[in-house]
Amino acid sequence: MSQQEAEGFAESFTIDKSSFLAAWKANASLRTSLPPSSVKPRIEDLPPDAAAHMATLRAHPLFVPNYGVAAEIKMVELGRLIAMQHWVDTHVSGGVHGAKMVGQDIQQLLATCLSLSDLRPATDTRWTRVIVGPPGRPIVCVFTGLTLENSYGLKDLRQDFANNFIGLTFGSNANLILVREHGGRYVLAQGYHRSWLLRSKGIDMIPAVIVHVPNETDLTAPGFMQLSHIVSNRPPTIDDFFNDQASISVDVRAMMTSVKITIETSLVPRLL
Repeated sequence: MSQQEAEGFAESFTIDKSSFLAAWKANASLRTSLPPSSVKPRIEDLPPDAAAHMATLRAHPLFVPNYGVAAEIKMVELGRLIAMQHWVDTHVSGGVHGAKMVGQDIQQLLATCLSLSDLRPATDTRWTRVIVGPPGRPIVCVFTGLTLENSYGLKDLRQDFANNFIGLTFGSNANLILVREHGGRYVLAQGYHRSWLLRSKGIDMIPAVIVHVPNETDLTAPGFMQLSHIVSNRPPTIDDFFNDQASISVDVRAMMTSVKITIETSLVPRLL
């Protein structure tokens, strides 16, 4: 984290801001002293007894729209995947995902990493009255909701302006463990809580969807790890979450996902 990112994280998430910033400052320079490491993980085919699950997964109507026809499903070396996320809530890892694990065989790994239940259609539609103000005032519609699911969000928008209603459809995004690759860099894009849990149990290889992206800028996103770290000769990896030289433990506030949608009209300059 940069100093700005650390201060933002401390302000938004930590219980003891000063203790976190002191620990961050003590560790901030250590990353530069870590030796360069090989970042390409082992990639292997799934075992034969995973074939039925893979076929069902690929045939699911939401698989291709979310991951594309060229997506691969492979066993990947978890610890060497590049991390684009700065932090992992280990309480969610153990308390939510850990409660569902009953073993470590391939069928349990498929159920944890590539569950069919993580490809869910959006079915939760809320119809909301559009408030129409006087001339010169904006038309505003606000929906606010809270959920414990961190992949929950707006999926679709339906309009019924004849009756001054709009329909907002919410649901969980596709949540299979996802790896993005470009130029030999394999970045864990989705599934951090499950990955931390599995690695903490000593699991080395996990099944994941691999999507080969056309640009290196697709390997990360705003608010996540900077691209310069992702493409450096010592990028952060999943194993670094377990390395006291590269990471620290900190108490954070319990979090929920808040969804707030605001729609309004405004005047913009005409082009003609």
